[in-house]
This record gives sequence, structure tokens and C-alpha cells, in this order.
Amino acid sequence: SMSSNPLAQSAYNMGIQFMKQNDLENAVSQFEKAVKTDPRFVFAWDNLGVCRRKTGKLDEALEAYNKSLELDPKGVTPLHNIPVVYEFQKKFEQAVAAYQRISTIYPDDPEAYYGAGRIYSYFLVDYEKALDNMCKAYNAYIELKSPYRVDAEKNINYLYGKMKADGKETRFYEILKANKINAEK
Repeated sequence: SMSSNPLAQSAYNMGIQFMKQNDLENAVSQFEKAVKTDPRFVFAWDNLGVCRRKTGKLDEALEAYNKSLELDPKGVTPLHNIPVVYEFQKKFEQAVAAYQRISTIYPDDPEAYYGAGRIYSYFLVDYEKALDNMCKAYNAYIELKSPYRVDAEKNINYLYGKMKADGKETRFYEILKANKINAEK
């Protein structure tokens, strides 16, 4: 994923330095130079996307992430950042689809399920799908011994309140059981 072209690598290294200084405009300029010099430079495409996203150039960020994925279809950086861009653009269905793409490639990645669960909870208001995804995230976080399991727990508790208020408390426990999570009524 690094470049064997010394000019591209030099521009990339300068871009990284600018990123560290939070000088994103100059970082973008250097990453653009790197990918112009070496169009197959995946890490430069990734960081170009990150900088463009952080500067609010969301369509351009998507272009960079998609170019990176053309070169490396399993690239973690673009896969994780594409749904974030869609969320910023309020394209929630596309954000969920992008999270589902991650879970297809990396089925043990809790962030894919957590992200989808969050979108379903707060934007698409589909509490059953939200809960199923949060349960999957919770189980993956437990497996990884991640402290982020607490965030999934908080979301599961939030969803309990919503589903109980909607008269779907039984369905709540069915989804927990289907995900092998024991909870008492």
C-alpha cells in the first residue's frame, strides 16, 4: 500500500506531517501530488479521503475512498469512513449499506454493527434492526475484551426503553435471545 516511487512517497510523507499539524489544506495538496505521481498509492488515497472529509468536501472524500477500494477492496480506512460520509450527507440508507459491506468483509468487526445499529436507532427509527445490530456489536466487543461494550450496552438499554414504550418488550427479549444475550424480564 506504500509507493515505490520516491516522489510519491516524499509527497505522502509531507502530507502526513501536515495532517499531524492539522494543516489539512496543505495535506490535501501533498496527497493529491502523491496520487498524481503514483495513481496506485492506496495509503495516499486513504488519507486524501480523510482530509477531504475533515474539510467538509464529502463528495471528493467519497471519490478518494472509492479509488482506494478499487485498488484494495478490503481497505479498512475507506470501508470505515464511507458510512461516516454518508451519515454526514444524511444518506442513512447508504450508510447502513456501507456498514453492511464492512460486516460482509470483516464479520467480526464490531464497528460495522455498532454503526448500523446507531443509524437504525437514531435516524431510520427501526428499533428491531437497531437492537439486532447492537447485540452483534456487544458480543463482538465482549469477544475482543473491548471497553466499547459499554457503549453498546447503553444503546441496548436505550432500545429497551423505546421498544417497551412501543409495546414490543417481548420482541426485545426475543432479539436478545437470538443473539445469545441473557437478560431478565
